[in-house]
Amino acid sequence: MDSKGTVDRQGAKEAASSNNQGAALAVCSGQADNDLVITGVRRLLAIQLACDVLLTKLADKWDNWTANHQPYDWSTENADAN
Repeated sequence: MDSKGTVDRQGAKEAASSNNQGAALAVCSGQADNDLVITGVRRLLAIQLACDVLLTKLADKWDNWTANHQPYDWSTENADAN
């Protein structure tokens, strides 16, 4: 950040691309770089959407499995021994 308070965008992007969050925060030093924030939010939303899709598919598979499989009848377990 220079004396006017502007963010060194190239430095912030390089720090972020190298997965060095500490360096990215140091470059921004108090002022969030909008591009990095927007990119981060988009990535989080994409991850959330992917998780929602996977969980929905898993729930559908579970519903199908439970509809097709009857629970085990434990009451007949001891009847065979008698």
